[in-house]
Amino acid sequence: MASMSKRILVIAGTFVTGLAVGILAVLAFQSIRPHEEHSSQDIAHGEFEQTSPKRNNSSLSTSTVGVGKFEDIFKHKSIVEQYSVLQATLSHATEPELKRWWTESKKIARDSHRKIAQHVILRYLTAKDPHEAFRLIDEVSIFQTEAALTTVFSEWAVLHLEGAIEAAATMVSSQRRVALEAILETRDDLPENSLRSIARQLDSEDTFLKMVSEVEVSKSIDDPKESWEILLNDDVDDALQMETLVFVATVWYEQIGFEVLSKIYSEIEDYTSQRQLLRVIAQKDPIGALDYTRGLTADYDKLNLSTIIVRDWAKTDAQAALDAISTIESSSFSSTLEDVVVTTWARTTPTKVIENIESISEHHRLSTLETAFATLAREDPMNALTKLSFRDEYIY
Repeated sequence: MASMSKRILVIAGTFVTGLAVGILAVLAFQSIRPHEEHSSQDIAHGEFEQTSPKRNNSSLSTSTVGVGKFEDIFKHKSIVEQYSVLQATLSHATEPELKRWWTESKKIARDSHRKIAQHVILRYLTAKDPHEAFRLIDEVSIFQTEAALTTVFSEWAVLHLEGAIEAAATMVSSQRRVALEAILETRDDLPENSLRSIARQLDSEDTFLKMVSEVEVSKSIDDPKESWEILLNDDVDDALQMETLVFVATVWYEQIGFEVLSKIYSEIEDYTSQRQLLRVIAQKDPIGALDYTRGLTADYDKLNLSTIIVRDWAKTDAQAALDAISTIESSSFSSTLEDVVVTTWARTTPTKVIENIESISEHHRLSTLETAFATLAREDPMNALTKLSFRDEYIY
């Protein structure tokens, strides 16, 4: 026993010395790096100012509309009233007038009011000149681009379907998909083969197939098992319909409880999608989810499912996960899960795991400290050095 204690002291001392040297190296590197980054940013900024073309706003004439007009409209309390007044105000506006309204809308300070105003302006402008409305999408906030695309292409698909398709084909894939969804949803009066053809023209047949699956799922959601099979047997990548899979899995969980974890684990082939779905269900009741795995007969499945559950649990409440693991009868099984929890804990919140190291079994303490200090050294070298000054408290 004495020789074992001596060995631990040697290992701990070597670990502490090596880590301290590593932290000092990180500090030295960081003292040099900010100056280098600042210099490179200055150069990049200078190049940008020299090469960026100046914007020419001469095409947007000065408006007599005034942002005050919008302020009057948005004095109405309900969004319904605001939309109604905007529509009544803009319904008879000419194209030049709509462009002036658009110019003034960009001065609206409140995001929600600006979004409402621009939605209505784009809708009426699309009816008069869809190409001009399409051009204005570049001027909206990046967070409102999808909503603007949906507004324009929903209207455009009714007025001139071919023109909408041609315009959508010119966009990057992410925006083209949004435009296609707007076209398909608006023109659901067309036969399926026509809608599928449109999706193929825009290199996104999976978007059409996904929408077809969602329609079928909505019809059968009272029987989530049937909806689940529809999603698994369609020709759409699971990763592209995660929102629908999560919805169906949640409804199914309400019926059969944590048995749905086994369904997900055995039937979802895509690794990332499988893990995401398992986490969503397990988070509803981590203790109940872990208890469910105890009843599984296949050790491999039991270990994998339990690992997924406790690893995600450790990111939000590692202590609760450790307490739950301590009730597991198999010492080898509980030790494996404890290692998963403390390693995740050390990588997620290293300071907390260092301060609560006594709650971890002696078998895992040293390896946990190594991981925690290594993580802390990367994130906050000075804090790591401070913690190291109290190393005896943590190691023994």
